[in-house]
Amino acid sequence: MSHPLHDHLAGQLARPLRERRVVVWYDPGRLFGGFVDALKAAAQPEGPLWRVPIGGVEARFAVWRGSFLRLRLEVEPLFAVERPEPLLLYLPTARPEPSPLIEIEKAGAVFDAHEPKRQARAVLSERLTDSEIDALFETVPDDWERLARLLERPAGQGGVLKDVLSGAAGDEALLAAWLSDPALDRDIDERGGRGEIAALLGRLVG
Repeated sequence: MSHPLHDHLAGQLARPLRERRVVVWYDPGRLFGGFVDALKAAAQPEGPLWRVPIGGVEARFAVWRGSFLRLRLEVEPLFAVERPEPLLLYLPTARPEPSPLIEIEKAGAVFDAHEPKRQARAVLSERLTDSEIDALFETVPDDWERLARLLERPAGQGGVLKDVLSGAAGDEALLAAWLSDPALDRDIDERGGRGEIAALLGRLVG
């Protein structure tokens, strides 16, 4: 489950979970479905909820399944105590007005996550320049799972081109291998390697 992008977002969630105990997260575009799926995969079921570590915080985890009333009934026994244990409510829908969860939101916190590409940029900025990140993102959509795969590779472990063009060593060999087989472009694009091609051409051509 763990990778840099997941860990970055989990760390953002951990802060309000520690400080406010109860966090309500609306995700109307389901942009973070991949992150939530990873949480579920690591979670232990406890009745209608799950128990899962989030950024070092052991939390209860509830997911909206179409009914605000049902969700409220599921979490109310945990929420209606003097000091609730950390509880994350994830709702893959827009926040209605007025919100049926307004009391929970006021007592806890509403989490507003930046879009996946902005999350990924924050992680990549530790080892790449803005122009390098822009080139890397040229062909990668604002999709959590694609970005997560892109960021799984630790710094210094080689790039997408070296994986796809296995056996080619050095910039000249990589360029020759890429030019010799146009069919590789799709694989490189899907793995977010278009920025590496731009950087390679920049080094060789100027």
